[in-house]
Amino acid sequence: MTARVLDRKKGLSIAAIGGLALSFDIPMVRLTNGDMWSVQFIRSIVIVAVTLLIWAAAKILFKKSFDLVPGRAGLAVLLLYGLTSILFFYAVYATSTANLVFLLAFNPMFGALFGWMLLKERPKPQTFLTMLIMIAGVFIIVGEGLSGGHILGDLAALASAFIMALAITLTRASGKDMGFAALMSALVPGVVAGALVLHQGGLQASAPHWIILNGALLMPSAFF
Repeated sequence: MTARVLDRKKGLSIAAIGGLALSFDIPMVRLTNGDMWSVQFIRSIVIVAVTLLIWAAAKILFKKSFDLVPGRAGLAVLLLYGLTSILFFYAVYATSTANLVFLLAFNPMFGALFGWMLLKERPKPQTFLTMLIMIAGVFIIVGEGLSGGHILGDLAALASAFIMALAITLTRASGKDMGFAALMSALVPGVVAGALVLHQGGLQASAPHWIILNGALLMPSAFF
């Protein structure tokens, strides 16, 4: 078995583990039973704190420096992931879980298109066929959103998948390790959510332990 095949299998396995971890994200957000900005603020602060602890521990353990945000490419990735998080949280509260999960599944399609445009990785014919089927499904979902009154939530979910795919593609194009940058992107929604929480008079979350667990364990495991 060639090194390239082994690397591909390793990459697919890691991606599957990350995707599995992310599948628990929406339930934990809903279990927190709080308003959108309070939940996002708590999660963002916890993610950043845990990321800095991991970064400091890695420097001590491996006796080398790791970039939190590697250059301009890292800053672009950080901002894109931050915007993705804001859109995702809005979608969690503005549309149904089924619609949200289905629309987020378009991330691979957008990733394949970005990979084709930016990395010259032409998709296989069966991939194009799958894309057409998925696009048909999107129109069905959006149509239901119009009648159900949550079209903005559906569009936010779709935009979240689109921007995340762009962030992933830029990460691959840069050739740099963006593990810390992806997690430090929580600063963006954290600042926005913090300002709005302050404006509304404080945090509103009856079960914050769920989102603390989410930010401390789930998100670092999934994104890094």
